[in-house]
Amino acid sequence: MSHEAWQDPLFEAVKQLVIETRIPSVAHVQVTFRIGYSRAASMLEAMEGDVVTPKDERGMRRMLTGETREMGSLNDFVNECIRVFDLICDAGYYHVDKEAPYRKSKANPSMLFDNFVIGKANQLAVSAATQVAEAQNVSHNPLFIYGGVGIGKSHLIQAIANQLCINRPQARVCYLHAERFVSDVVRAYQTNKFEEFEQYYRSLDVLLIDDVQFFSGKSKTQEQFFDIFNALVDSHKQIILASDTTPSGMTGIEPRLISRFGGGLTVSIEPPDLETRVSILLLKSGDYKIPIGEEMATFIAEQVTSDIREMKGALGRVHAYAKFHNLHVTIDLAKEALKDLISAQ
Repeated sequence: MSHEAWQDPLFEAVKQLVIETRIPSVAHVQVTFRIGYSRAASMLEAMEGDVVTPKDERGMRRMLTGETREMGSLNDFVNECIRVFDLICDAGYYHVDKEAPYRKSKANPSMLFDNFVIGKANQLAVSAATQVAEAQNVSHNPLFIYGGVGIGKSHLIQAIANQLCINRPQARVCYLHAERFVSDVVRAYQTNKFEEFEQYYRSLDVLLIDDVQFFSGKSKTQEQFFDIFNALVDSHKQIILASDTTPSGMTGIEPRLISRFGGGLTVSIEPPDLETRVSILLLKSGDYKIPIGEEMATFIAEQVTSDIREMKGALGRVHAYAKFHNLHVTIDLAKEALKDLISAQ
């Protein structure tokens, strides 16, 4: 089966789904297509004809016969392709993944710069993140992004990963949560496969780790990461880290690591101001197809002042309350739906 035989129909299906669901982000389509389908194309070309195993036969047929065209949304389509991709990897067809099981770590393709709302609280961090994502060479190494819970660190670091995959499709880019790295270290100890572990991480062009504060108190993990960090920096490879505090404010982390964390560019994301919170809610209301105006968005934003995740949850709660009672969304309804949240303040 040729690369073009299935790639073009899939891309056309994505475009049709974008039209049907009115998803405005062209970059969303690009990152989905470039990350998921290009890798799958290389894998399919490595297969002999249409040979599949019983384990992945159903998923392969859905991908190759165009049944995915009937799915209801772009996210459904993306998730199906990722699921099929993982099935084929598990079946052993993708030799890179078979040799390096760590490769499955990947960023959420919906986390993009296009849908990241910029305000005064995050302007510097977004500027630095964009520079790193667009640079062809190492820039600000490491880039260290810090801020409180639920204010956009994870979105921003994954947006960098996704943009890098668009700009540099041949680069080896790995995004993962710190807990996943810890698990990889534990697995390397359990299976005595440190050579494979080190070979994978040292071969990366860009390494992005979220919530790096989870390394606290884990001496073996810190020892391994120290060696990998030095190897990547010495090879002029890019490192991006995110944490809930500054490098100097971290506890349970070796001083030599703290020194290296702070050796590049450190930028903060602060809690968003009211204007930014309103913009986020209006954007998300469109994504979730929840009809609210600026007045309603302002009311909800005034109830949740720091945590963006909690604010999105409040929006969903208002929508669910209105839907359950078969009522229109109004300020009075929102007050009733959020009365527990309001009384707690």
